[in-house]
Amino acid sequence: MSATIEGREERKGHHLEAADVIRVLATIAVLGVHVTGPDVRMTTTYDVAWWSLASLESLSIWAVPGFVMLSGALLLPRPNSGARGSFYRRRFAKIGIPLIVWFAAHTIWLHLDLPQIDPYSTQWYLDIGLLKNVAAGQASWHLYFLFLIAGLYLATPYVRMVLQSISPREELWLVLGLFALSCTCHIANTLLGQGGLNIATQWLPYVCYFVAGHYIVTHATWRASHFFWLAVFGLAASLTCKYIEMRIFDGNLAVVLGGYSSSYFSIAIAVYSVAMVGWILRFGQTRGFPPAVLKVCRVLAPATFGVFLMQLMVWTLLRETLGLVEIPKNAWQGGQVIVAVGGTSLLLTYAIGLIPIVRTIVDCNTQAVWTSLRSDDEANSDQG
Repeated sequence: MSATIEGREERKGHHLEAADVIRVLATIAVLGVHVTGPDVRMTTTYDVAWWSLASLESLSIWAVPGFVMLSGALLLPRPNSGARGSFYRRRFAKIGIPLIVWFAAHTIWLHLDLPQIDPYSTQWYLDIGLLKNVAAGQASWHLYFLFLIAGLYLATPYVRMVLQSISPREELWLVLGLFALSCTCHIANTLLGQGGLNIATQWLPYVCYFVAGHYIVTHATWRASHFFWLAVFGLAASLTCKYIEMRIFDGNLAVVLGGYSSSYFSIAIAVYSVAMVGWILRFGQTRGFPPAVLKVCRVLAPATFGVFLMQLMVWTLLRETLGLVEIPKNAWQGGQVIVAVGGTSLLLTYAIGLIPIVRTIVDCNTQAVWTSLRSDDEANSDQG
């Protein structure tokens, strides 16, 4: 999502071969989290169907941390060249219009007599009122991310100065300290029933992931296989914790400890998320992805921001018009929803991307995507 915004610039400067791969996989993972969440959290039956759905959610849970780490990997290694005002203008020109348009669209939808996008939280959104929705930075499950990334953009020049003044070893300790702080605060706030974030603070807990992205891409010495096995460990720990939490508290993970085992700041998920991104980045740096995979991801990556923004509305419309499953009961049904919602959102994003000015609401220029691909094909033909 946010990392899509850096996509065009990375080819001019700090290039990561794995960046588009992470964008595409993380967008699929976002869909996985939203599709699996309701039934995983609202059950007391732990059969094969539940395990398959819980496994899909655990596999997908790295999505948002992954986008934040990719943004850190792309933005933080760059020097603070030029005025900060120029940096801010470029960044907020990309996310400002989508933030306003999609937050307004979800808020209007929320207050009209329409099929609800988020049936589990709709009443809460309505009860607290419009001004508090804005203050909380939430009108749907996912729009908090736009405020999160805006905060990280504001902090970027200052984080760069800190990282440029410390050694790799000191940065490692900084990353570990930031994770310890975020994870400890989350546990304390969950136990106390406090600590709700707002538009001004959404970004603060995610600084640990932001800096971790920089450390992985510039200083980490682990092999891809090391990150892979750490990811396997984190995934197994996350799934095990989810099951234990559900059994101890007799289901209803949504309200038990704030769903700690599905939080981005639970220890198991922090380990899994960092390891997943580290594995993909290191794999891209050392072994490289097949050209066909990179080409497909180059086509899909520019549309990932639009897919993220409209996915819940698209799911609602497909559910109401075509009878798409509302709450998947197993991984097979969840996969069908991911394909249907993701594919439809992708096509709609490309369609919007063909319309000048309007395309700014999804930050996708479809014509530019195809022009770039044709240029690459012609260059490859000339070399051949």
